Amino acid sequence: MGQYTRDEIETAYAHYRDTAKRCGNGGQRWDEWADLFTADAVYYEHLYGTFEGRAAIRAWIQPTLNEFPTNAMPDLPPP
Repeated sequence: MGQYTRDEIETAYAHYRDTAKRCGNGGQRWDEWADLFTADAVYYEHLYGTFEGRAAIRAWIQPTLNEFPTNAMPDLPPP
């Protein structure tokens, strides 16, 4: 068995989705979502490439999700 229980993983994933929804519906402020990642996270985005570190993720997410058409979406699809 892994380090985390199924319940812990499902709870963390629900928190991730809830945070994305709250950020997207709260005036497009994505700092709280970026804070979900560790300082040394590596984020692979299929269209935009690879972002290394929380600061790079934040620098990408703020302008990207604050422009059309993403800023007009009522909800982001879960990953």
